[in-house]
Amino acid sequence: MMLESAISAHYAEQTRRAQEEARRARLDLAVHKAAAQFGADPAKLLDSRSFIESLNDVDPSDADTIGERVKEAVATNSDFRAPAVRVLPAAETSPPVSLQAAVAGAMQRPGTAAAPPGGDTAA
Repeated sequence: MMLESAISAHYAEQTRRAQEEARRARLDLAVHKAAAQFGADPAKLLDSRSFIESLNDVDPSDADTIGERVKEAVATNSDFRAPAVRVLPAAETSPPVSLQAAVAGAMQRPGTAAAPPGGDTAA
């Protein structure tokens, strides 16, 4: 009987842990979705103990409440804001044809160093 009781307790603990891990995974996903919607950095939110504790009583499927908590966190702590993303025009993102083309393109951009004295040194 004692062995059965120990085995039963072991499986009950494994089940509890698995359920908690699944809940945490669903909560992480919900925070990522809400963070994108409210301009927050999900990694910073999920690293914050106080933010995670604010979600202890929230069902992971309750997107509205999670969104409200993300919005509140960003409003009270600007460190939770996602960094601004700079979108490059297509011309700046296409790969150069050659090394010379890459260097020439870089030299034409504002704020880059001037061409070396004597101009092009390629033979």
